Amino acid sequence: MTQRTTWPGFVLLVIQPEAFYRKDPILAYARKTDGWTEVARQTVVWTPERARALLSPEPAETTTPAPDDEVHNEQHVAALCEGRSEIVVLRRATPPVEMVFLSNEEATPLEQTSATDWKRWLELCGPVDPAEARALAPRSLRALFGVDKAHCGVWTSRDVTQITSDLAKCFHDATEVERIYERVRVVGEQVAGGGSAAKSYLSSTVLETLTTALSRLCMAQPAQPLEWLGAYLQEAASLQGHARLPPRLVFVLGGPGAGKGTQCARLVAEFGFWHVSAGDLLRAEIQTQSEQGQLIDEMIRQGAIVPGHITLELLRKKLVDAGSTLAVPGVLIDGFPRALDQAIDFECLLRRADFCLFFECSEAEMERRLLQRSRSSGRTDDNPESIRKRFRTFIETTMPVIEFLERRMRVHRIPAERSVDEVYAQVRQLFL
Repeated sequence: MTQRTTWPGFVLLVIQPEAFYRKDPILAYARKTDGWTEVARQTVVWTPERARALLSPEPAETTTPAPDDEVHNEQHVAALCEGRSEIVVLRRATPPVEMVFLSNEEATPLEQTSATDWKRWLELCGPVDPAEARALAPRSLRALFGVDKAHCGVWTSRDVTQITSDLAKCFHDATEVERIYERVRVVGEQVAGGGSAAKSYLSSTVLETLTTALSRLCMAQPAQPLEWLGAYLQEAASLQGHARLPPRLVFVLGGPGAGKGTQCARLVAEFGFWHVSAGDLLRAEIQTQSEQGQLIDEMIRQGAIVPGHITLELLRKKLVDAGSTLAVPGVLIDGFPRALDQAIDFECLLRRADFCLFFECSEAEMERRLLQRSRSSGRTDDNPESIRKRFRTFIETTMPVIEFLERRMRVHRIPAERSVDEVYAQVRQLFL
């Protein structure tokens, strides 16, 4: 006998504190990978009581838990209470229908579609343990954004039957819950209506953005709604700058003093690429004397990695500028990504680079070059203590990035201890 249960037409995602600052890449990845579109969202700070209520099984599921399960659940509660979380309601472009659970031929095509949506959602989230996810589902959210079993990056409902009750646990305001159901219904009707060429065009270009904007407008209820809406749409347009990125993006990596800047200057002169140095962008921000600039300055002095979201936002703006200049054939992105999360977030928010140049050079030679440069550079980090800290940071954080990129794209390892001309002779061949 076929067992039916109501498919609410949406899924629930909680972006946990350890991944909160990466919420934009997470949602961009869900949208790009499988078409999951935001319907509603809310930032919260969980109390232990609310976290336990969310993570505890429903009465129908209750069995005597194993001791290890109880320990893990308390660890997960503690992790969820460590800072801000983002609750997000998402749906795919399929109408809400009754969902079927059984390996049974009685399911209609629409029911099968929704069952497939739920399966695809679970596959996108991946196994709860990020270590297992990285082994079995390396492109899943938990593989990319999770840390350990308690700090798994994202939480979602155990089962489709729990989504409705989980929603009520996340949004205590009954009126807001009703608004979410209405938004899901409206989006479903808009998508399912179909028919005209005009509707098809709007659905494929602006419907998702407009629906989100109007939903946010209803939640904010500003005194000047048209002005608010105009500002929101303008910001949304700027965030979609990946559509205007230059034709070619090339990562340029190597240790401090490996010669990246020198080789980039030659490529710019011969091929007309833009050279964008992540370090130069950060130093320019320092010159503004802003609070963010002061934070960057202190981290650079300590030889530490500047938080990825700061560097990525500065870089995104520069790449959009380059993309608006039609004569630019591509951009050399010098000194980025320098950490694994930066590489992942760049691909989620923008796109995958075409390839990577990796200049290999011994520490002794790089230190010699940097100390020689310090006589005229005026850089605060060109001193023996900062140089050695930068070397340690490079080995610990950037080398795993090279290994990650080698699984995603072509990485050309360039021996960089030779003369400038010899190195460039090899590099230029990659651009002909």
